[in-house]
Amino acid sequence: MFLCSWAILCLNVPGPDDTRLGIFHRRLWLTALAFLGPEFIFQIALGQWISARRSVRDFHGLGYPQWTMSHAFFADMGGFILQTRDWTPFPIDAKQLHYLIIKGHVKFPTLNKRKIKDKNKVDQLLRLITIIQIFWFVLNILGRAVQHLAITCLELTTAAFIVC
Repeated sequence: MFLCSWAILCLNVPGPDDTRLGIFHRRLWLTALAFLGPEFIFQIALGQWISARRSVRDFHGLGYPQWTMSHAFFADMGGFILQTRDWTPFPIDAKQLHYLIIKGHVKFPTLNKRKIKDKNKVDQLLRLITIIQIFWFVLNILGRAVQHLAITCLELTTAAFIVC
């Protein structure tokens, strides 16, 4: 359950003052939240997905069909930094970027999807190990069900984590 919860997290882009320990603490906190209830993480992800869909719709309405879900998620994770002359740089989300483009304060960013994917720091080996463990676990559960053996509450909880 820990590995599954740890592997699914996609944290926001770290700020300039974030330390490795701070990022680790945030990831550990969200993993603990997933243990308490996978629906918490599901609700966070659903809210982010709805925001990204709205962003894509809004940017397409402005005439920017190259704005994709990847761009929207990247923006909402703090990937775009607004640098002004008289203030310290700070991250803006897709809604704020949309407003600034409408008002003519900034130009549409020329960031392609490949550059966004290149910024992904998720360990692919960790995801592969997690997928193999999930497959093995599901096979064991199915095998026990076919043999009419008992399935424990912990196994049912783990199965719920896999589904969410």
